[in-house]
Amino acid sequence: MKTLFKRITSLVTALAMTMTLTGGIQLTSFAEETVLTASTPVSVAVAGTGEADNDLALEYYINSRLAGNSGVSTFQYRSNASELLYQAELDMYNYLVEQLTDVAEGTIDEAVFEYSLYWEYSDLGLDSNCTQEAFDATFNTAVKSINFTGIYSCLLADLPYELYWHDKTQNESYKVLANGSGDGTYVTANFTISFLVADAYGSGTTVNERPDSVATAVENINAIVTKYKGKSDLEILTGYKDEICALTSYNSDAASDDSTSYGDPWQLIYVFDGDDTTNVVCEGYSKAFKQLCDITEFTSGIYCFLVTGDTGEGHMWNIVQIASILPTVMRAQQVRTAACSLTALHI
Repeated sequence: MKTLFKRITSLVTALAMTMTLTGGIQLTSFAEETVLTASTPVSVAVAGTGEADNDLALEYYINSRLAGNSGVSTFQYRSNASELLYQAELDMYNYLVEQLTDVAEGTIDEAVFEYSLYWEYSDLGLDSNCTQEAFDATFNTAVKSINFTGIYSCLLADLPYELYWHDKTQNESYKVLANGSGDGTYVTANFTISFLVADAYGSGTTVNERPDSVATAVENINAIVTKYKGKSDLEILTGYKDEICALTSYNSDAASDDSTSYGDPWQLIYVFDGDDTTNVVCEGYSKAFKQLCDITEFTSGIYCFLVTGDTGEGHMWNIVQIASILPTVMRAQQVRTAACSLTALHI
């Protein structure tokens, strides 16, 4: 606890998304006697753009292994979230993974979550006699130093299935509101964290539609993994590529029509739903392949990444690292035909 603030304030926050601050801080006391009382509440909002945070991604990996590929940014694999986030942020990330999984599985319908962080006054350099102005400024600094952008980027990277219902493209796709309280000994930051729901699955932050296609997709994903169990890692990777190619085609209409709302054509549900009429763009292919890899027990160290970049237009594909070997690249080629977009496994 003593080192929490030092760790947080030493963080360099990458602003791939817009952070806005309004108002002051609402202070209430844990004890009967109120130490500080603010006249206005505070809110911290992080607006999601749906893009990866370049500074949080595997830039060291790209620079050292894939030199010359300018314009490429990478999301991070879940097992490395601990390398990207400080402990307090990692705890928040792990909490959100659990909550978002519950939304995906239908356990909860409202994608709004409450989370709290605590500091001792001394951790923040405060004392029980600090002024209102000093408390407000210190609390704002502590909250702004938390890398909400990094947490969101890791969630987008690590949950190809669990966020099938989420619209990451709106100004407030992901929003964090923070309120502070202090009693002279402890400071509490109470966060309300919300995720926007895609039109096909609900409205606002409420999921009210879970079509049968979701359950069908889950069954088919598990069936494919079972089918290739016991085969070599290369056979598994190649088999997954072939399965995806057989299940879907590139959705040229969604890709070319800017009026198409973000949703299933960008998600893996349309790959595994068993419906020949539902197809996806590159993002759907990439998420489908990553999901299969994520739930597979490989014999060697296999790590699958989602990658975004500019190949003349916005694009997503996979990088698969096999142990310490240079990466295998699974690229969803944007073919404007009915042919499968995942055309090759390049090694």
